[in-house]
Amino acid sequence: MKVPSRALLPAAGWPPRGVLLAVVVVAVALVTLVGPGARPEATPGRAWAQGAAEPTATCTNAQSTPSPLHGRTQQVVTAIVAKVANIDNCAAVTAEHLAALTGSLRLNNQALTALRVGDFAGLAGLTTLNLYENQLQTLPAGLFMGLTSLERLSLNSNRLSALPVGSFEGLINLRTPGVA
Repeated sequence: MKVPSRALLPAAGWPPRGVLLAVVVVAVALVTLVGPGARPEATPGRAWAQGAAEPTATCTNAQSTPSPLHGRTQQVVTAIVAKVANIDNCAAVTAEHLAALTGSLRLNNQALTALRVGDFAGLAGLTTLNLYENQLQTLPAGLFMGLTSLERLSLNSNRLSALPVGSFEGLINLRTPGVA
């Protein structure tokens, strides 16, 4: 076995005491500022741990009444708010806004790892739901309940290996399911 030459080994006293101290000070400052184990909850598309659920939205209006978007997956909330005219925050969205939404909801390429039952509740007017190019491994049973106008559902380029029985139940107008 060949032993590395002394020139490749770090010199005694490496790393310099000042560098090591600076690293420790920065680490302590970060933990103090954000708290141990803290994470930015509202960052869309991030999976915090293998198999961890996506961050949920906290949508409460001035009267502390949860909006119909409260508790949904953050990326879903962001896409819905973007579709509602003249609304720029989730707390202002009402059930009437959801019922009036038609056309497409684009959630493709959002690094989604999980969705929740209720993420698409109240969106009966949607005709297209794009969920392709994410990292979904499974879908909860009942996820698509109530999407009675849905004609196109794209789930291509995910990590789906099996779907629960009845996954597409209630999708009476579905013409183009894209699952690959």
